[in-house]
Amino acid sequence: MGGRGRRGQPAVHARLAGRLPDHPGEPRGRASQHRRPADFVHRLHHPELARVGLSETEARRAGYDVQVARLPVAAIPRARTLRQTEGMWKAVIDAGTDRILGVALLGAEAGEVVTSVQVAMLAGMPWTALRDAVITHPTMAEGLNLLFASLQARPVR
Repeated sequence: MGGRGRRGQPAVHARLAGRLPDHPGEPRGRASQHRRPADFVHRLHHPELARVGLSETEARRAGYDVQVARLPVAAIPRARTLRQTEGMWKAVIDAGTDRILGVALLGAEAGEVVTSVQVAMLAGMPWTALRDAVITHPTMAEGLNLLFASLQARPVR
């Protein structure tokens, strides 16, 4: 899943292992039938898995020079206070432009945090904007600072 939706905007999806019923507020089968950019399918699962944009494999196949950031959820302060430290976050960056190509978040509140990344992608913001953002503490979204801090910024030319 992932990739680009209509009008070239990043498509957003949440995936899980096994078949669970659709959210009561959504038409039956919407998650598998449509891949519109505004679609976000959220199902109850522990830990949550949410993705937006390209995977590392998809980005490499498309010819991007990628940088990859990884962060264990246990490194996020809010995950420790929630005692929900299972999971891993991963971001795929275009090394040539510093644009975020995609993220996969496996962990507590992934469905909420992925929306922040989607907005940054739609706005064309570089990954450094999320690395340097002042994000409320303690929240799971604060983990975005940590995730992107593991990357090396391009030299200024």
